[in-house]
Amino acid sequence: MAMAHRNIPIPRLAHRRPDAAARRGRRLAMVATVLAVALMATGCEVPEGMDRPGEVPRGARTTASPAPMVPDGGTPAATGDAQAAPRPTARAGSPTAAARSSTARDAVAGNRDDRGLIATLDPVSFRYDPAVAASVDAETVEAQSPRDEPGEPTPRHIRFTLDGYVVRSPRHAPVIAVYGVDAYEAASPQAGRQIAALRALLADRPATIRGAADASNPLPFLPYGPSAELFHAQAVLVEFAGGAGVRYIAQRDLGTAPVTNADVFYTFQGLTDDGAFYISAVLPIAVPGLPDDDAAAGEAAEDGWDAYIAGVVDALEAVDGADVTPPLAKLDAMVGSIVVGR
Repeated sequence: MAMAHRNIPIPRLAHRRPDAAARRGRRLAMVATVLAVALMATGCEVPEGMDRPGEVPRGARTTASPAPMVPDGGTPAATGDAQAAPRPTARAGSPTAAARSSTARDAVAGNRDDRGLIATLDPVSFRYDPAVAASVDAETVEAQSPRDEPGEPTPRHIRFTLDGYVVRSPRHAPVIAVYGVDAYEAASPQAGRQIAALRALLADRPATIRGAADASNPLPFLPYGPSAELFHAQAVLVEFAGGAGVRYIAQRDLGTAPVTNADVFYTFQGLTDDGAFYISAVLPIAVPGLPDDDAAAGEAAEDGWDAYIAGVVDALEAVDGADVTPPLAKLDAMVGSIVVGR
């Protein structure tokens, strides 16, 4: 008989019911930011009263022809033994969205060996559990600049989208992306700062990474955008073949907001040991005890925010990873199986 998931009591705000208008207002403000960048990129004057932004969401997708991704100055290489077993480290502490793509739908995605399903687009591969996703769509995404489409600049990279993913999220597509570090640093100073922060974290290898709701001290995160980290919890260092990174649970938003299963996600941010590639995974999760969406949560009123978000972090730190959907161990095994061939 299946064991029922434990329902962890997550703090709820009691100040008032969700202020839908305020929430919509924040999202409309982000849309206005995108429009402003589009005007700036085409040389048009931004209308009076519209902010001149620095960071915006990424744009829409088109398709073209496949090609393997390599860092600037590199050459394509076979994956070799691309099926090394995942090597997650001991747990540390208690506990996108589209872009223009020159895609490769013919990538090997869904092959199986005795250790699970395999997704591959040269030079990247990883294993995934069929209980987590039914298949994987692999593509090469062309470099993007704000002059091409509104959005934070990104270099040419590989993106895997997990189809038939076990959790449906209105906010986050289940995506694993692999970027060339040199190209990303050249394209975006903001990305360069995130990469430097991850290098420092991995060099330090802290025994404990505590959960936090301090926006001034977020964990590394790419792809960069207009939102900011509201909190992080369940932070763990995870190794993969030829690299390492940090995984954690987080929510990002434009301001204070209720923590819900529609918004919270699992992320892995990693670097290959040679510093050539950056790996970013953003995967929706469902946590027992969290409200499903804004309609089931209280509004994040300013006067109670600090106590509320601190309580949420404490509760999430205490959640058993096996009670999360999908289980955190399955996601750790997936990112821990990543291999970037040379």
